[in-house]
Amino acid sequence: MSLAGIKAKILDQAEKEKKNILEAVKLEAQKFDQESEEKITKIHEEFNKEIEKLKRDLREQARIRGELQARNNILKKKQALIDQVFEKVLRDLSQHSEEERKKLLRKFLEEAEKELGSEMNIVATKKDREAIKSLARKYRGVKLSVKNTQGRGGFIAANKEIEQDYTLDNIVSEKREELESEIAKLLFS
Repeated sequence: MSLAGIKAKILDQAEKEKKNILEAVKLEAQKFDQESEEKITKIHEEFNKEIEKLKRDLREQARIRGELQARNNILKKKQALIDQVFEKVLRDLSQHSEEERKKLLRKFLEEAEKELGSEMNIVATKKDREAIKSLARKYRGVKLSVKNTQGRGGFIAANKEIEQDYTLDNIVSEKREELESEIAKLLFS
């Protein structure tokens, strides 16, 4: 075999090797491309799933916030209604006729006498000063102060040890504390 033949054979062999290597590289590149595409597709699908989950979570949070806000608004309206009821009670009590007010004040004086004894000082509201003045004459030991107390009616009675608030504002406030939970149960059930 001649040198040219050997050279041709080597070149032919190198060309075949080159084609085999290029074919193997091409197959590896295609395999790499396919695997990369599959990974990208999988990542894309996982990303889309995560986005959908986040969207669902956000919608659920928005729904819950909406429900809570609606409940809160209802609670505020019901609380406002309770406030209006007690304000109306107080207003109605303070607007009773003089005869009705005297009956109520008489009951308060009787209660004060039971609680404090017959010796007591009374500080009346400006509105009820004259009515209490006329009623107090029937009780020994009752002294009516020249001062006035705040409120829409009633008085504050005190002896040396105890002070009792018989103003309409205070009595309605105390009744509110007693009754508000029951009223709320009725409204909120």
